[in-house]
Amino acid sequence: MLAQLRHQALSTLNLRVSFSAGVGEHRHQTSKGLLEEVDLALYQAKSAGRGCVAIAPVPASRPGRCLNRAFSSP
Repeated sequence: MLAQLRHQALSTLNLRVSFSAGVGEHRHQTSKGLLEEVDLALYQAKSAGRGCVAIAPVPASRPGRCLNRAFSSP
C-alpha cells in the first residue's frame, strides 16, 4: 500500500508519505493491555525513525530501534 501511495499524487503540494507501526498479538492479555503494548511499540518505532515497525511487547527500558525498514520511503 505504501508503494502505491508513494507514486500517487496526493496534492499539488508534493507531499510525501511515511509509515511507522506498532504490531502486537492478542495472547491472554485484556484488550486494554494489548492496546497499551501496541501503543508502546508504536512510540518505539516512531522514535527509531521513519519507516520502522516495532513488535510488542517491548521492554520499557529499551531505546527505540528500527526492527523493519521494509516500509521506508526513498
